[in-house]
Amino acid sequence: MAYDSQLISLAEIVGKEEAWTFNIPIYQRLYVWGTDEVKTLLDDLVNAYERGEELFFLGGRW
Repeated sequence: MAYDSQLISLAEIVGKEEAWTFNIPIYQRLYVWGTDEVKTLLDDLVNAYERGEELFFLGGRW
């Protein structure tokens, strides 16, 4: 399976009119996010956007 990675700005994520679709690999599906994990992710994204950060890494590093 090939992966297509690209750099996307926070402004593009916030300003996009269509819904985002995420592909969660099978090895990560056993990890279930609770309310705390979702809130942490959303808080991180909002804080980075409000600080005007041009880059925010979201993903795994192998």
